[in-house]
Amino acid sequence: MVFVFAALFVIATYIAVRIPHRYGRRDVIVRALEREISRGLSNKGRLNEHSLEDLIDLGRQSESGQDKELVLQALYRLVVKTCDNDKYTGDALETLIQSLVNILASNSVPGTPQNFFTAMEILHRIVTTTDRANSATMSLVDVLWAVHELSALGQAVLLHVGPKEIEHTMMRCIQALGVMANRHAETVTEVSQALFEVGVVAIEKNQMLIAIAALDKLITLAQMCQPARNELAADMLGLVAHFWIASYTAHNYVRSQLAEICDALAEPLPRALEMASRHCVATIQFQTSDNLNNMIHDLQQNYASTAWPTYTPRGYGKRSSRGTSSRFGMSKPYQRRV
Repeated sequence: MVFVFAALFVIATYIAVRIPHRYGRRDVIVRALEREISRGLSNKGRLNEHSLEDLIDLGRQSESGQDKELVLQALYRLVVKTCDNDKYTGDALETLIQSLVNILASNSVPGTPQNFFTAMEILHRIVTTTDRANSATMSLVDVLWAVHELSALGQAVLLHVGPKEIEHTMMRCIQALGVMANRHAETVTEVSQALFEVGVVAIEKNQMLIAIAALDKLITLAQMCQPARNELAADMLGLVAHFWIASYTAHNYVRSQLAEICDALAEPLPRALEMASRHCVATIQFQTSDNLNNMIHDLQQNYASTAWPTYTPRGYGKRSSRGTSSRFGMSKPYQRRV
């Protein structure tokens, strides 16, 4: 009986020591690092990089869930303090921004859905810091890094988070990219590339709602910059081509959007597709180039009995009651080409 009580006493003592050490002490360490990191803000408007790297290392080595969340919440508070500081010039958060994917997409300890969502909130806070009124006096360094990280983080979510738990986080990612393009016209090329990259991975993971949201945002971006050309047109048509070969339903969906897409293009569709394919070859996106060539081939075959459609921007061809060009009706069954 004495041994039983002794064993229970040892277990109780271990728990009493372990729980405060495991959770209470970690919180104290994170708060202490946060204070050290933010000391430079009042004088220089910049974070203490050495202590910031210590906090990032702690986040990278932490377990998923609450442990990583403590670090991410601290990073969020640091971003808010930095962005609200009068001395902030738009180029003080590069290290913090670049750390997010490393913290969450570690092969050994990936983050939870909540961890990824908090990271998206950090980036969303950065991209909404400036507006058209003061963007002329702010550097875009942090904003451009945030675009890159949104793409990388969005792809990491699609790869590491369960299919039933990603929708909320991914919609936040796409929303942040849209906000960025609206506030900073200079970032359109980077934003379109990020939307394309996220959309392609979403199709590969069969997350079609996310892929459709990315394509819809790309079309809106092209309409905003109408007439769309160069990288923006190539990114939009490249994602269209991935839909084109994905499945029968995806093919039909994107085909129903062609008239709206063509209205936003600077070139007629045949030339725009060829230019997009050449752009993808030049940027070593060979699969996308192949998909674009498959799309060109399918359209040529579809109209072999007449002629290649000469749909030009802004209203060529008769529109159906659903708002799509009658020249793009499905006259032949879709066949996927490999």
